[in-house]
Amino acid sequence: MTIDELTALPALVKALEARVAELEARAATPAPDALVDVEEAAKLLAMTPTAVRSAAQRGSLPVVRVGRRLRFRPADLVSRARAAKPG
Repeated sequence: MTIDELTALPALVKALEARVAELEARAATPAPDALVDVEEAAKLLAMTPTAVRSAAQRGSLPVVRVGRRLRFRPADLVSRARAAKPG
């Protein structure tokens, strides 16, 4: 390694650390169009998984079917939670 390469290392390390932090933050934040499963929807709505499935079957909770599996849009769950909130 040359002296120039060695003196450039701290800046490269700093840039890599910043990029890693950015990628970690992005991974921790779900994409707005990400779908959640029945169990996660139940946690978010403070319901049982059975109640979530029933609401989806009745049509009172919008659902996306992926094969035979039920998936839910987080925005739909937030809307449902706000509508159910008293006051």
